[in-house]
Amino acid sequence: MSDSVPGSPSARDRDDARSSQASQESVPNRLIRVVAHFAAAMTITGLLIRLTLQDSISGPTTVLYYATPPVMLVSGAVICLLFSSWNRQWKQAFAWLVLLSLLVPYWIQHDWRWGKTAARSPSQPDANADSIDVLFWNVARKQDLSEAAAYLRDTKPDVIGLVEVVGAAKHWREFFESELPGYDVTVMGHGMYLLARGSSGEVQVDSLGQNSASRKLRVTMDGREIDVFVVDIESTPWRSREQPLRELADLASRDPDVPTIIVGDFNTPAQSGHFDPLREQFRELFEEVGNGYGPTWPVPLPVHRLDGIWANRLVDPVSCRHGFSSASDHRPVHATVLIE
Repeated sequence: MSDSVPGSPSARDRDDARSSQASQESVPNRLIRVVAHFAAAMTITGLLIRLTLQDSISGPTTVLYYATPPVMLVSGAVICLLFSSWNRQWKQAFAWLVLLSLLVPYWIQHDWRWGKTAARSPSQPDANADSIDVLFWNVARKQDLSEAAAYLRDTKPDVIGLVEVVGAAKHWREFFESELPGYDVTVMGHGMYLLARGSSGEVQVDSLGQNSASRKLRVTMDGREIDVFVVDIESTPWRSREQPLRELADLASRDPDVPTIIVGDFNTPAQSGHFDPLREQFRELFEEVGNGYGPTWPVPLPVHRLDGIWANRLVDPVSCRHGFSSASDHRPVHATVLIE
């Protein structure tokens, strides 16, 4: 005997109706639904990992940490808010709105700087006549660096660190000497080059493990000596950056009485805890005196700040900004410093 009320749909009828409705849903609507559910899962999971493990454990959680920078969390929350509103799921839409109102200030604090200027002692000059302009750029294995060279000629930095320059060293030395006259060009190996308006010593070659490399060069400009490290950390997303960054901190800290700058593609979000050993004696210049939007990769829509310039306490930061150029999928990093 059936318990259904005459004239009312049975449970089977309701299930059949839902199945029929789902089967009649258009392909675009189904695709939108899948994208919204994926965005919700990535946003919630990424936020939880960012607030807890971050990239402390190599493996899937590290990959998710790298895949969900703050700007992606904001984008995911926007997608879910729009999808919930479109489907008139007002409680879910309100929850996503609340989360979005928390994520936007977090993203701004994380990725933007507003031209803060580092404090200088009264004994230091106000003018920047003795300042040094430093530029770092990952040129992304481009075969033609003519556009990059034109950018460098326009910006006229005193020290230029480049990584991922692929090809014969003789060719690139001649290219840089021709396109950028007035620089001492040093071939450092591992696709690294240093160009300086001054004299340079011998290159110190170091491996940081895990296909990560460091090169050190002492540069003399107007009688001032400064150690410059050029660094390229491997980009494999599921491998920990702990070892190469710890070894870099050890290498760079061995001469604490020499002004030292580290430029490089660290392939690691700047807020990673793996930078803690380096922070003991060095400062990341965009954090100190940065101006503008911080992420450097990938151009034209960068979401990660992977490239940077660090300096020890004998280097006084004046300003730091990240440029834009179509010559690479990385943004060039500019910094102006004073040497004590």
